[in-house]
Amino acid sequence: MKTECIETNVFLSYWNCIKKYCHFNGRISRRNYWSFVLVNFIIGFILGYIEGIKGEPPVWSGAYSIFVALPALAAQYRRLHDVNRSGWWLGGLLIFLFVYGVTEGIMEYNGHIINDIISNVVTILILIWVIVLLIFYIKKGNPEDNKYGNPQA
Repeated sequence: MKTECIETNVFLSYWNCIKKYCHFNGRISRRNYWSFVLVNFIIGFILGYIEGIKGEPPVWSGAYSIFVALPALAAQYRRLHDVNRSGWWLGGLLIFLFVYGVTEGIMEYNGHIINDIISNVVTILILIWVIVLLIFYIKKGNPEDNKYGNPQA
């Protein structure tokens, strides 16, 4: 008999993602992933709002963004594993972003029309890829074990 470990506290889900900051294997449920995203957004918003009111540079919100970058990346990988997808789906987005950065860098030095076309095509591919990833993140995970582990790992 399987026991389900569904966390009802969003802050507990957030803290568990932070604790698993470098665990790129295993799975994370849709509920736990979106709880992490929600708390992450709220903390970032509050820090940015306070810095904005005080007229300070974004030191604390920037430091927080750096702090949660690796846990967020790991949570996204585990979320893809929950829907039986490889983490390379996220890697593909990173490759497109790299290509976009390179084409934008080339355009700084020469303004050829071909560079504009490449940049626009890569931008469209990035948007499509982000939409596909978002669909995967929203999708209900597989209830049975898959090659990435059991559902509540």
